[in-house]
Parts: sequence; structure tokens; C-alpha cells
Amino acid sequence: MNISQQKNALRQQVKLRLKQMTPQEIAEQSVAVMAQVEALEEFKRAKNILLYASLKTEVQTHNFLQRWSGEKNIYLPVVCGEVMKVGRLLASPLSRHCEEERRSNLTPLVGDCHVARSSLLAMTAGLRPGAFGILEPEAALDEMPLLDLAIIPGLAFDRNNNRMGRGKGYYDKFLKVENLVKVGVCFGCQLLDEVPHEPFDVKMDYVIVN
Repeated sequence: MNISQQKNALRQQVKLRLKQMTPQEIAEQSVAVMAQVEALEEFKRAKNILLYASLKTEVQTHNFLQRWSGEKNIYLPVVCGEVMKVGRLLASPLSRHCEEERRSNLTPLVGDCHVARSSLLAMTAGLRPGAFGILEPEAALDEMPLLDLAIIPGLAFDRNNNRMGRGKGYYDKFLKVENLVKVGVCFGCQLLDEVPHEPFDVKMDYVIVN
């Protein structure tokens, strides 16, 4: 098999592994992963952060987006034809509530901040389903912001910080930015000894797994 065929076969294997995870496992492991993200010095220093609105089999980011949208400038991908741009995430109405609870130690750093799960819908103000059904801002920015940090999903990563996405190449085209710290996040079943990679595949600076 050539590399493209190897990638496609591996994608199917990883997708099957992800389907075997329960919603509770996904939620608990997501909390563990995002807690490690928050502990990074690069995250603490960062002002402008590229994140993503998670699909159900990705490391979950909805609570994370709520909590930090009032403290940092959060940007989300916007698919525009064959390229990926970014749009600004508006501060969630709940972000101040979450931050007040976090500061007063009523809730852990990562978690549900004791707000009814239905309140997560408030976070979607200003977002819409994009080309692949992923929530994204209604409009992309005309000019690219100076990003400090990118937190990136993927179907698989390996121990040398290589990433394999879903095959469209959006992140690989976008991430060729100098001085941008790239953090891949995944579940244990997505971390492999090696993933097939090509010269245009962008390596991560860190891969964080539960």
C-alpha cells in the first residue's frame, strides 16, 4: 500500500476504536486532557488561541470554550472552500459565571462549572454548522490574527508528535505559521507508535493524551 492507502486504512481502524468509547469515557478523558492543556505554560501565557468546536468522538471542548472565551481571545476554524480561515468566538454569557466559580474554588479547573447542561446552548450564539456540520463562527476574519497557540484535534497521533487528520488537509495548510505552538489532543486509543506521514504533514510541538 502507498502512504495514502495506509492512512485511509488506519483512519478506519481508529474510527472503530472511537465508536467503542462510551459518552462517559469521552467526557471523563476529555476533562483529563484539557486539564493538562491548562497546565501548560504556553497556554497560561497565550492571549490568542486557536481552538475547535468538538465533534462527539473528539476531545470535548464546549465547556473549555465557555470558560475561557471571557479571558482569552479564542478563534475557531472556518472552512472556506478549499482553505481554512478563522473567526472569533464571542465571549459566552456563561464564561464570567464559570470564571467566578473557578476563582472561588467552587469547581475544578476543568469541568461542568455546575451549570445545567442545556445551558451549553448559550455558547452557540454567533456559531453555525459549517461545511462538515462542525460549529464555526458565522464569518471568517479578513486578516489572520497573530496566534500564540493552536489546540488541534486529529484522528491519530504518534509518539514522535506526528498527526493524521481526516484527510482534507485543512490544518496542514493552515498550520505552516512560524512561532505558533501546536498542541495535539487525543484519547489513548488514538495515540499510536507511528502514523504514516508525508513532507506536507505538520508536526505538533506537544501531543496531550489522557
